[in-house]
Amino acid sequence: MRLAGVFFGSDSGPKHIAISQGTPTFSLFFTELPEAWTPPGEKHAYAWKGLPCQPCWKKKCPLGTFDCIHKLGAEEVFVKFEEFLSKLK
Repeated sequence: MRLAGVFFGSDSGPKHIAISQGTPTFSLFFTELPEAWTPPGEKHAYAWKGLPCQPCWKKKCPLGTFDCIHKLGAEEVFVKFEEFLSKLK
């Protein structure tokens, strides 16, 4: 992880290993609260929808829709990731 230019993935163990090695991280958040698990600073960013039901910390969606996952579109993530990368340069 120390040799990686950037970590891109979900909020997970590998992300925290990357953080510990000083690697910039871009994380996808669904049921968790990003501010609780993302270090401050320009080396770390995230994408999430910020829906009224988030965060919920449930294994099964109480609404049955999993909007936190399905409504975070690839286009939105890509735009946020590009913005993040431009700040790293």
